Amino acid sequence: VLTFTQLGFFAVTMPSGEIGYVVVLLPVIGLGALLLGTFAGLSLGLAVGAVLFVHSKLLPLDHFELEFVTPLTSIVMLGLSGLILGALFGFALRNNPSAVRGAVYIIIVSIIVSWAYSIGFIINVFLTTIVDIVQTYGDTVSGELLNELAGTTTNRLGNLTLQARFTAILLAAVCVLGNVVARKVLAHEGSLGLRTVFGAWLAVAVGLAFMAMSAVSFAASTVSEIQDAERTMKSEVNYLCDQLSENNDQLMMLNAFLDNANIDMMTLSDEAFNNLVGVMSSDTILDGYSKETKGTVIITTVGQIFKSNDPAYNSFEQADRVFSADLEAAIAKSLATKRIQRLVYDGPATTKTDDPTTGASSSSTAVTEDFPASSDTPEAAASTSSTVAENPPADSSTSAATQPGTVTAPIVYQRPYIAYLYADQIQVESTEGSTGDYTVIMMQPSSLVFAKRGTVMLSATLSSLGLMLSVGAIVFLLLNRVVARRIDEENQALERITAGNLNVHAQAGGTREFESLTNGINTTVDALRGLIDEAESRMDAELATAKAIQEAALPRTFPPFPDIGKFDIYASMQAARQVGGDFYDFFLIGEDCSAHSGKLGFVVADVSGKGVPGALFMMKSKALIRDYMCSGLELGEAITEANRQICIGNDKGMFVTGWMGVLDYGTGHMDYVNAGHNPPLAWLHTTYGWQWLKDKSGPMLGLFDVDYRAHS
Repeated sequence: VLTFTQLGFFAVTMPSGEIGYVVVLLPVIGLGALLLGTFAGLSLGLAVGAVLFVHSKLLPLDHFELEFVTPLTSIVMLGLSGLILGALFGFALRNNPSAVRGAVYIIIVSIIVSWAYSIGFIINVFLTTIVDIVQTYGDTVSGELLNELAGTTTNRLGNLTLQARFTAILLAAVCVLGNVVARKVLAHEGSLGLRTVFGAWLAVAVGLAFMAMSAVSFAASTVSEIQDAERTMKSEVNYLCDQLSENNDQLMMLNAFLDNANIDMMTLSDEAFNNLVGVMSSDTILDGYSKETKGTVIITTVGQIFKSNDPAYNSFEQADRVFSADLEAAIAKSLATKRIQRLVYDGPATTKTDDPTTGASSSSTAVTEDFPASSDTPEAAASTSSTVAENPPADSSTSAATQPGTVTAPIVYQRPYIAYLYADQIQVESTEGSTGDYTVIMMQPSSLVFAKRGTVMLSATLSSLGLMLSVGAIVFLLLNRVVARRIDEENQALERITAGNLNVHAQAGGTREFESLTNGINTTVDALRGLIDEAESRMDAELATAKAIQEAALPRTFPPFPDIGKFDIYASMQAARQVGGDFYDFFLIGEDCSAHSGKLGFVVADVSGKGVPGALFMMKSKALIRDYMCSGLELGEAITEANRQICIGNDKGMFVTGWMGVLDYGTGHMDYVNAGHNPPLAWLHTTYGWQWLKDKSGPMLGLFDVDYRAHS
């Protein structure tokens, strides 16, 4: 795109008149190498170089591209630049440095590659120029010619330092900005919404499409302008050839008439002669051919300039003295092909001079013709001398450097341009019977050929921009309506479903894909709800069974010992869930218990946790406590051993608090152990009434292997 819009090499003109050609294609290759890697940089460089080379052959729009783009300076050098940029960027940024340090590395790489490309470019150009000179002139080439061609090449190449600096600045700016944007995008990767991501890519696509349309419009407009110029120039040249032929035929007829009438031309008065010949004269053939509107028109014959509307090509001068080699080659090719031809010419000269006394610089533009004479002619040399010597010293014997206000060491800058040329020939026969050729040449600068391109491109650009923006807006609205909105509806339904509301049904549809997605979600939710209902039913049944088992494990018959009148006892448990971890137990200890004497053991306990885990831990703890209390051990020792067994295999860290007592109902004596439980109330005597039994025997059971001591 940059190549077709003539931005591959962009000329920057300094106030002094110096020109530096920024290699705009290099930042594009560098950005690809930075973001996509070394292979992408190489591939992009080769692709861009190939497009540039093809464009330079088919549609060159600038002298720089026309003269200096070769396979070596385009495909090879741009591909190599992409490879080097990718390798250096990969090496410099391999450890993911900070943003500031990464920017410094990118700037350093940009400077290195920009200077390397510029130096390699100018070396290739000079090597190619030398090879062309040797092939053209062989051993006859002179040092003067080499110097002249080297000077012309140097002038047309522009300032190498400016090229390297400007290219490095642009390359570094583009790559640093691209690196910053890439970091931000990666930092938010996965958190951006569909609309944001699609909108960003849509903007990129619209921008690329707009640039592509602009490039195609620019190329089409350029080709159309060249074709129009060729038709116009052919028409004008054919008209001039016809006029020359008619004038020659009329002159021959006049001579024949005079011969037959035996009229002596010498006897005619000046007025009569002018009246007779003036009508058939070709002196006014170029009247109306303004160089500003038609370009330069030159008519040559027998190697001599016959007529011209450009003072740079004076009449009756030898053509080979004022025609440059490029101009002669273009004329010859146009005559051979009958097609319009391109050539490069140097525009008006700008001189820069320095005042040695003040150090001030000044610049001026020499008013020269659009198509100046060749620099190897005496006239051109004189013109150049008068242009350079702005302020000659009053005394030539005095050093210019010592004269106040004297401008020394002037430097002349001439910006090359492309011109278009068409030439044709006619043969004429003189009265003496000899034949000669008239060569009619019309040249137009590119500014005249493409005078309408700016207006055409402005309207085409605005139209394509409006079209692309409209298409982008419509696509974005369609995406929002057809895709994004339905995805939002699906996500909202899924959020309610994942929150536990299985009665929600997704309703987004409208397309086959969304209908399929909606049906899949609803089918999955229905199946999930069925599985959950089935699992809940099974769980309820299992919990009901577990509840029945747990309740059956607890004493539920009251009074439990109707034959013993020494005590009354009652207990109940209401689980917070279907099954729980709280439990109680009571039992007679020993086989010698009677209605009047014996021991009653009882337990009130609370297991950590609820539900099934608490119930399982409760069953284990209840059995161990009862077994050891009935074993005949002293109560403290019995609880110590029970705790040791509860701790074994308790990887989940569950525990049980309990208050265990042994009542000798024959004497009224009671021993008890409080293992981290709430203190119970006891009616001790009418003297003491109700009191809290606050004595602690140790921590909760199941966590620590400790000894418990009984209280009485």
